[in-house]
Amino acid sequence: MHRHHLSVAPHLATLGSGLTDDDFWQRRKGFYLGWLAEPQAFALIAEANGAAVGYALVHLGTAHTVFEDSTALGVIESLAVLPEWRALSIGSQLLERACLELKALGIQQVELSVVAGNDRAMDFYSQHGFQHYMVTMLRSL
Repeated sequence: MHRHHLSVAPHLATLGSGLTDDDFWQRRKGFYLGWLAEPQAFALIAEANGAAVGYALVHLGTAHTVFEDSTALGVIESLAVLPEWRALSIGSQLLERACLELKALGIQQVELSVVAGNDRAMDFYSQHGFQHYMVTMLRSL
């Protein structure tokens, strides 16, 4: 994922400069373990021929803007499919299943973030009904 993020958003290389793929994974893994320890968090795994080819990691969050309802919302922290499996609608299936699981929990809104520059992901999520509602910006000091 680290290499993918850098390929679609080279500007990220200046944030964590010197991070290796392994460093990135160790940080990401720590976040994943924390999210999965939360009540009602879940991960979905897409498999083919006995091997994982994609996943989604989802947990509950709360609104952080005045525009959102103050009730809990679903947060899709990560959705990834191996490149050679992307043309088979696996990402769509993972996304729809995540939304069904959240709906079963009584959740009415779901949010996710996309790395700036990842136009393919932006198009994918737009096709699934997601809309831009906030833009996060960053400046180094």
